[in-house]
Amino acid sequence: MLPRRKAHLRARELPDGATMVMAPDGSMALLLNPMGSVVWRLCDGRRGAAEIAGFIVRELPDAAAQRVLSDVESLLGELRVAGLIDDAAGESQPCGSIDSEL
Repeated sequence: MLPRRKAHLRARELPDGATMVMAPDGSMALLLNPMGSVVWRLCDGRRGAAEIAGFIVRELPDAAAQRVLSDVESLLGELRVAGLIDDAAGESQPCGSIDSEL
């Protein structure tokens, strides 16, 4: 599965590295911590959970790879249940906007 941010959502990165994800009509908002923000930005429909976890482990070499993968999979599950991401299944579609990039 290739998680992809839903196109109708907006996201704003905050000064502390957290990200606020919002529905355009203001009906929903979610605050992601800095690590959740990294996962969110990597949900572009081109990377699976293992690749996202691999990116984090490369950036934080002291992190336990299996724990990172488990945490990423858990967060992706929560984002999916909340309706914030879907699975691209190899498709290339536009993602929701975000105010800053990795």
